[in-house]
Amino acid sequence: MLKTHQLPNRVLVIDEKPEYLESLKIFLQEQKIQLHHAPSPDRLFKLINDNPFDIALISHPTFGVHGLTLLQKLRNEAKNIENQCIGGILLSDEHQLMGKTEKFLADELGGVETITLPMTPIEVIPFLNRCWRRRNRENLYRKTKNEMILQYEKSKSATVAVEVLQKLIPQIGDDSWYMLTEFYEDIGKVDISLRLVEKISQRTSHSDDIRLTMIKARLCLKTNNLPQSRYYFEKADHLAPMNINRVASLIDLYLLLGQPNESIAKMRDLIKMHFDVADLSFQMVDKLMDHGFHREATSFCQEIATSEEISRYYNNRGVQDSRSKKFSNAVLQFQRALTLGPDAKNLHKIHFNLALALLNQGGKTKALKKVESQLKKSLDNCIDFRKSMLLLDELNQKW
Repeated sequence: MLKTHQLPNRVLVIDEKPEYLESLKIFLQEQKIQLHHAPSPDRLFKLINDNPFDIALISHPTFGVHGLTLLQKLRNEAKNIENQCIGGILLSDEHQLMGKTEKFLADELGGVETITLPMTPIEVIPFLNRCWRRRNRENLYRKTKNEMILQYEKSKSATVAVEVLQKLIPQIGDDSWYMLTEFYEDIGKVDISLRLVEKISQRTSHSDDIRLTMIKARLCLKTNNLPQSRYYFEKADHLAPMNINRVASLIDLYLLLGQPNESIAKMRDLIKMHFDVADLSFQMVDKLMDHGFHREATSFCQEIATSEEISRYYNNRGVQDSRSKKFSNAVLQFQRALTLGPDAKNLHKIHFNLALALLNQGGKTKALKKVESQLKKSLDNCIDFRKSMLLLDELNQKW
């Protein structure tokens, strides 16, 4: 038996059809390591929600996405701290080896190893060993930072919180500087964070320190220096594309800067990475609409869905809001159904839902005038005048 304290207890294999699974399972069981298998996205997220895991062996690519993307999703969507810093070992053949930017991203994410297939079970052990140690280091980092925040909230004293870190500097090492900077950033003391950033910059000779670059990007954003924030975000994104959190930040930053086309380009990237989020495309459309980019939102919406799909999506959301008596939200959803899906069939039903929401939101006379005006404007696109009048008569009867 090779088992030592440097090996994990629970390993998750994420692979649709792993030929190596049985032999690896038998070998790891001899080392007292539990192995679980996720052959599908549904099984994967059920396992990860119900159980803590130390390391994930991820076939690259799998489920149609990059292995590093899948690892980020596991960490970002995890409900417990163990899975939030789960280690990742990418399994790939010689044709799928990571390029320079992928290696930068793997280093940024931390706790990532790569194995070239085919492999024998015993060859996995040194990779598990290294990944386990890195994972424990990341776990210590997260727990220490969380404890610092907790102590600060209790005592209202940054000095008391920093004492937590001081006791662990031998184990955490140079990462202590980054943790301290992030701690002051999290509690809103941006000026102290900026001074610490300068100290770290003096200590490191790496111009491509993504971690430091991202801290600078966030601090510039918090001080409303949007152009400089964009510079740092884009620098990090150039070095290591496909960071889900960074792509999401760039989407919002471009919108704040009034650059919807750049934002849409990143939206497309994010939609590909979140393969399991069915409504994400429409969430991106909502962002464009909320920031006033109606023309771009309409164009993007028509790119991602048919008029029928668009009108159905927003109509269903409006109905849900109406049932919850959130009539202002319902009006917004019904209006978007009509604006973004003008070629859909049976739009008179959405007009009717909109009318009811308007009536519930305000006075009858004012609402009916708004509805009548809106119906007449859209006659050429959805229904004839007779149906419009019948609809208004029905509304009058209800009220």
